Amino acid sequence: MSESPELAEAIKTHAEYFKGSYFIHAAVFQSNYRFEKLQSVELLKIGSKRLVNDYSWTTDKLQGTTTFLMP
Repeated sequence: MSESPELAEAIKTHAEYFKGSYFIHAAVFQSNYRFEKLQSVELLKIGSKRLVNDYSWTTDKLQGTTTFLMP
C-alpha cells in the first residue's frame, strides 16, 4: 500500500485493470537479501516510467508467496 500520487498515476497509466485490481506486467523490481534471506523489495520502474521516489517494502509488509524472488 502506498499513498503516493506518483505511484498511483504510474499504475493507472501502465497497468491493466481487471476485476477490481491492477496487474502490472512491465515492472522492474530489485530484491535485497542478507545471507540468502529476503530483506526487502524495491519498485524501480513501471512500464516506461522510471519512478522518481523510492518505493521499498520490507518482508513484514509483503503478503503472499515470495519464493519466486529467490536468486
